[in-house]
Amino acid sequence: MDLSWNTTTGQEGDATENDVTSGDILVPVTSSLPLQPTPEDDQPMSLADSLFLLTRNQRDEAEDILLIIRYIFFALALPATVCNLVVFLQRDMRSATSTYVIGLSLAQLLYIVTSIVGRILAEVIENPLNDLFYLIYSVYISSYLSIVVRRSSYLVMCLVSLERLYAVIRPFHIKEFVLSKYPAAIMSATYISVALWHVYMLTKTSVVQVVSKTGQRVYTFLPTRFVNFFSSFHFTSDFWGYFSIPYFMPSD
Repeated sequence: MDLSWNTTTGQEGDATENDVTSGDILVPVTSSLPLQPTPEDDQPMSLADSLFLLTRNQRDEAEDILLIIRYIFFALALPATVCNLVVFLQRDMRSATSTYVIGLSLAQLLYIVTSIVGRILAEVIENPLNDLFYLIYSVYISSYLSIVVRRSSYLVMCLVSLERLYAVIRPFHIKEFVLSKYPAAIMSATYISVALWHVYMLTKTSVVQVVSKTGQRVYTFLPTRFVNFFSSFHFTSDFWGYFSIPYFMPSD
């Protein structure tokens, strides 16, 4: 895989710290301060490097190992999650707790599949940082769904714990408890609320095609005026322009 295009400097070079990862997906991030490519040995060590006494190459190797371990867990979790769904979808297993478990399993399954698809795209596409479909998938689908699923799952697990605690404290009144009476509605409202709360993630960047000095057309992400408007709480007559015009326009 060739990730040699530096989207920050507009020059060819190895990916820098300005190219960050979203889960397993390499995503270019632009900076207001252009960086000049320097030899790897001359680059200053980051705080993480100095704390762990690792060079950049050693850290990259460690991240690759952790990535392999992660996908080993994915390979184990995927069939286990499917089996979990099959068991709790049985009619004799229906209960408020099983409803929450089914919702958590579906969310986990979505997270695993999204991560695996993103990794497959990164390996299959020759130059993922210059592929429009990959960039849109990595930022607008994979990153968004990953954060929404993780954070909403934390809330659902808290609801399950609270429902089970109430069942232990007041076992004869558990059917009257709101978490036991409407588990599907409460869980759906939780996932939808978290998804709506993070909609801003889909609007804070826009995909822009720029032309490099060599004449090559590349794609990059730029912050939009939409986020700038809401972060500063400043209203002007150009209100609707904040929703579509990039905050930084690419130079010729």
